[in-house]
Amino acid sequence: MSTRKGHSPAKKAPSPTHPTFSARRGDFYSKVHERANAYFAERGIRPNATVWQQIGSVLLILAVPALFYPAYVRGWLWSAFVLGLVRAVAVLGPGHSMSHLGLFPKTRTNNIGFRIIAPLLLTTGPVWRLTHVIHHHLYTLSDADLQDHYPFKRVQPAQPRLWWHRYQHLYMWPLYVLGLPVWQGLDLVRAFGSLFTGAFLDRPFPVRYRIETLCGQAITVFLHIVLPFLLLPPMQAALIMFISNATAGLIVVCQIVVNHEVVPTALESAAAPGSDWGEYQVRTSHNY
Repeated sequence: MSTRKGHSPAKKAPSPTHPTFSARRGDFYSKVHERANAYFAERGIRPNATVWQQIGSVLLILAVPALFYPAYVRGWLWSAFVLGLVRAVAVLGPGHSMSHLGLFPKTRTNNIGFRIIAPLLLTTGPVWRLTHVIHHHLYTLSDADLQDHYPFKRVQPAQPRLWWHRYQHLYMWPLYVLGLPVWQGLDLVRAFGSLFTGAFLDRPFPVRYRIETLCGQAITVFLHIVLPFLLLPPMQAALIMFISNATAGLIVVCQIVVNHEVVPTALESAAAPGSDWGEYQVRTSHNY
């Protein structure tokens, strides 16, 4: 949850299939904001990264395209592994921080920075805000949480158990490994479809977001899936692409799983209509 002043959950009413939450002044959510801001002020702690952390984050992000040469041109296997590792850390560290307006002091700087680097790392800014900031953080562990992966797998007792879930401990590992290419491919297809439907994942998408998402997803797929095949022999390119994406995907997806899909978290996943959003986040976020 962001502690930046004025940053609150999306005000647009969710569809009837989504749980509804309140964030009224005086309720738990606003109290969390007040206490967090007071904590930072009383101790002189910055709510964003230090200058050195910002410099380190920029260098980490720049290391991703720098590793394209040894991985995609030279075809060195070790560099493909390092590329996947650095990419995953960049996604989970500075990328995730910028998406929550926490890396730089100004909101505008975080927004612009994230929209620039997002296609290099994983997806586009508008898609990340929709699937992560809104669906994941606003509807954590509900049926609308796109990072919960239901019905592919079942981790919540409240979810209906389907016949294939008895095998999920076997088939989910390959999906974790291939998570990023699958994610990017699906988002590219959805981005193309949004040009005609005007919506992405059933939510209205402005024209500028549709164009940005289609171009950004095409760049992501090109950089991390197609580019090796243009520079290396097919078998070597396939191996390099697999090592890089498998490393990054396994780290990113497992981090999501560990943070939210633990037994105490899953058992607290039910949300009554009108539940205070801040309280729900505390109960369902293992890393709160």
